[in-house]
Amino acid sequence: MGVVVRKISRFRLLAVGCVALGAAVAVLAIFGELRVAVAVLGVLVAIVAVMLVEVQRRTISTIRRAAKRPPAQIVSSTSAELAELSVQVDVMQRRLVAAIDAARLEAADRHAASRAYS
Repeated sequence: MGVVVRKISRFRLLAVGCVALGAAVAVLAIFGELRVAVAVLGVLVAIVAVMLVEVQRRTISTIRRAAKRPPAQIVSSTSAELAELSVQVDVMQRRLVAAIDAARLEAADRHAASRAYS
């Protein structure tokens, strides 16, 4: 079996960096190193700004590519994308309702158990 090498996009790399720096700021603030925490927070804000520029660049390139396609191709790909999004939203809604129902049942069980011990 060969080793699968995946190319990590700059955006994901920046996102991982943001998470790591956010955790570092939290840890430094907890331990009272406020000066260092503020410096790390400044780096975090700079990385977020770079991420916003990257998102804007990707959006503009996507819009330009879509403008170069013939209108029929745009409509068909948009319809397929909307159908896919509709399925994803439906699945997410079902998961959310199931999670809420599970939380309600758990809360009701805890409430019943606490009344039984009272």
